[in-house]
Amino acid sequence: MLVSADLDEILSLSDRIGVMYKGRIIKARVGTDGKISYKGKTYTSPSIAGAYARRKKTLNGWKSWKYKNKEGDWVYLDEIRKKKAKSKKKSLRRKPRSWNVEQGVNLQMK
Repeated sequence: MLVSADLDEILSLSDRIGVMYKGRIIKARVGTDGKISYKGKTYTSPSIAGAYARRKKTLNGWKSWKYKNKEGDWVYLDEIRKKKAKSKKKSLRRKPRSWNVEQGVNLQMK
């Protein structure tokens, strides 16, 4: 299931995603709940939906389905996860610890 941040980016542009199969684009819809609808069935995973659409046993849906970004280019769903991971990594970075001798930290070697 696409989580809220991913979903917001896709739905702000369109509710459609597409995957190539045998030279043609297969389209599906993304619901506001993050589930993907294709041919009357609803899927909680882009991988399961992609496997069904492309008639495969397994498939990495994050690297198969595409959506149209703000620039009008079709990009993989995985690009959203990469952006999200980068922003999460930045927010997890800690500031360097500062040592304050006046607060009782003894820096002398014994």
